[in-house]
Amino acid sequence: LIDKDSLMKSPESAVVIYGCTICNINDDTLPEFALNVGATGNFNENSPFSDQYSWLMLLDKNLNFSFPPVKLSKRPSRVVVSPYRLNKQPYLLVFQDYFGNERINSCFFLFDSNGRKINEKIIDDFENEYSNIFPGNDSIEGSFYFLRNRNTDIEKLDSHFQIKKDISIPEVQTGIPLAYFDANNDGRSE
Repeated sequence: LIDKDSLMKSPESAVVIYGCTICNINDDTLPEFALNVGATGNFNENSPFSDQYSWLMLLDKNLNFSFPPVKLSKRPSRVVVSPYRLNKQPYLLVFQDYFGNERINSCFFLFDSNGRKINEKIIDDFENEYSNIFPGNDSIEGSFYFLRNRNTDIEKLDSHFQIKKDISIPEVQTGIPLAYFDANNDGRSE
């Protein structure tokens, strides 16, 4: 905090944080930080929140965990988190992507704001490096988008992870967005 000449830090962790989404999950007007993490396997299992696993992690405004981190998968894997609204209620949409040699499934998850799992679905037939999730605009319908591969096969899915629409756009080089915001002030994020 610049105005207080102080520095805040999150709890110790050994996971690789490669992205963060600022959101308001608990509807208290203060931000939370949803972390995209990777399990790279560089630390031992005794490390706090070892990178032998991927985790669902949400930090509050003071950079403390909003709920105890949820272990999702073994290494190598990654977790992509997106704020999600369904019937005006806040949730966390999670894409857990395992890309190792073991028979471990990749999944979509829906968690409530307290870190409790609400729904889960095993997914396959997607391209690890290029796949990603993006929030939808309709909070009543609760839709989101899943970029499957570099051929830009995109699916619009609902809260039960059922495909509602297939979409195709020109090929992209990566599935990771540079930014997601309302660039033209029309009320919808680009």
